[in-house]
Amino acid sequence: MKDRNKIISIALFMFFAIMILNAFETNNNPYENFYTKFQKKHISTTYNTKINGTVGLHQEYEVIVGAEKLFFFNYTQADTGEMITNCSIKYCEWYNENNMSQIYNTTLTLTPESLYKLDIDTPNLDIGNYVLVITLGVENHTQRTAIIDLIIKTINTNINDVPNFFEENEIIVGFEKLFFFNYTQADTGEMISNCSLKYCEWYNENNASQIYNTSLTETLEGLYKLDINTSNLEIGNYFLVTTLGIENYTQRTAIIKLSITNLKNIEFIFYHNNYTIASGEVLKIELFLNDAVNKSAIINANVSFQFEGKTYSFIDNYNGNYSILVDNFKVLDYGTPSENYSILLLLQKEYYNNISIELNIMVYLRELDSDLSATNLIGNSIIIDKSEKIFFTIRLDDSINKSKLLNNAYIRLIFDDITYIFQSTGNNSYNLTLSIDNYDTFVNSKNFISHIIIQLQNYERINVYLYIKINIEEYIPGFPMIYFFNL
Repeated sequence: MKDRNKIISIALFMFFAIMILNAFETNNNPYENFYTKFQKKHISTTYNTKINGTVGLHQEYEVIVGAEKLFFFNYTQADTGEMITNCSIKYCEWYNENNMSQIYNTTLTLTPESLYKLDIDTPNLDIGNYVLVITLGVENHTQRTAIIDLIIKTINTNINDVPNFFEENEIIVGFEKLFFFNYTQADTGEMISNCSLKYCEWYNENNASQIYNTSLTETLEGLYKLDINTSNLEIGNYFLVTTLGIENYTQRTAIIKLSITNLKNIEFIFYHNNYTIASGEVLKIELFLNDAVNKSAIINANVSFQFEGKTYSFIDNYNGNYSILVDNFKVLDYGTPSENYSILLLLQKEYYNNISIELNIMVYLRELDSDLSATNLIGNSIIIDKSEKIFFTIRLDDSINKSKLLNNAYIRLIFDDITYIFQSTGNNSYNLTLSIDNYDTFVNSKNFISHIIIQLQNYERINVYLYIKINIEEYIPGFPMIYFFNL
């Protein structure tokens, strides 16, 4: 019996020795060979995968309330990119962050494009933040999860075309000021009507604890008028906080700072109070307007005066300076060498007391230089025979500007109660030819006092008086015709 056991022990030893030697022949690690065979026999292979091209997808989306958003996912083998279309696990767990305890389950549907579509109706979701956890998996493949942060937000809006409106207004006590607000979609500019929130909270800075509430009235679609009567407000500073809103739209607020003040005073500065110009020249008036208290320049004022039934308005140079140029300011009565005019300048500016200022303007007529030449002219006398003609030439010049053209003068000769008009020849010269052959000087000579009148707009009138004598007719030189009749 002992021999039998001994033989069995030796046989077993030899069997294991041969196996160990065999293992060392095929692999440096005999245990690895055993593990590999065990793994192949008892552990199945799991394929690596991706979801939307990554192993860990986390994305955020913002969606306007009421809008539709579709979500698609692809599930692929990581190494080959081959689409996996037979998912046995395809679902989404999601919840609203405002109510973490309420978790919803939604399935995914395979589309013809081998994509998995999430069946979630975004247009019916309330405003809020949602977390969507999407899981895709199939046997022998790595299960993948995508996390989507979905934000359902209100429709963006503007009030008076901006998200946050602030404005400062100043009005005089007792004056009325109307306030209007438009409420629009920020992207399209479309007016939003029927606001469920349309009110204004306002208070006087002097009594901040006393807050008033005022409603708004929709006057046109999307245009709201604030029902506040500013003419009844006392002097002081007020803040008006206006709110407009409607469900699913961003609520907007406008802040108005309203100052009710007394009328202010204007301080004016003139270069001149008295003006002297030649008739026909340009009248230039300049002045500066400042606030009487803070000395700041006043712009957007109305500065004007009336003259001969016409209103003249100054130009606002937007730095406190106001100016006006009046072309061809001239003497109204040419019978006098100069005239004095008083014009009343009116200064008007919103929230300021009106001011009237009297200006004095002296307008004088220019002086003319005239040079008269005529047939047989000696001094102021012309002695001529009946058979001759009198040729007159007058040249005019501006007494100061000799190069000035003066071709529009009205020059006339009054001779024997008959008016004769001089004709301009250019270059400031005027001519007239006077025939006297129709006067009877058979018995006596003829004597005339003649009058030349020179008139030109914006110039002093010139009067020239001439003594003209037409000699008695002579049959023989030195013997008048009447002599022969007396023989």
